Amino acid sequence: MTLGYRTLCHAFWFSLIGPIVGFLYIAFVVMLPGSTDKATTASFFPILFFISYALGVLPALLTGIGAACLPVRHYRSTLYRTAFCTILGSVLTLLFFTVVFGVQDVLIGTDRPGSLLHRFNLYVAPGTLSGAIMALITPKGFYFADRP
Repeated sequence: MTLGYRTLCHAFWFSLIGPIVGFLYIAFVVMLPGSTDKATTASFFPILFFISYALGVLPALLTGIGAACLPVRHYRSTLYRTAFCTILGSVLTLLFFTVVFGVQDVLIGTDRPGSLLHRFNLYVAPGTLSGAIMALITPKGFYFADRP
């Protein structure tokens, strides 16, 4: 498989499935356990899905392109590929949200105690989890044709 074809496939699948993994993390790990009224919380899922997809597609796309551009000897190793995509997903997500929302909002977060951990759960952890999961499942056959 050529590098260009692999880059296109990874960009497509990372940007298609990656934000969905981030949505599932935010919905079921961050929002649902802390709520008292599960039905009201579940009613926010459609707008949460749209927001997480709209904000998560660019870091996921860039993580997919970065994963496809790994050298072949590192790409074939599941450990190296997963570690690279995990780190790249978290760094790109943090940079993206820092640019979009500003340094004051993302990194400092002075509005309440413990907000840095809360912001980490909302911004960085979905990108980290998405990068790790996509690095594990993408090379297994999400390609459009059987090409050498």
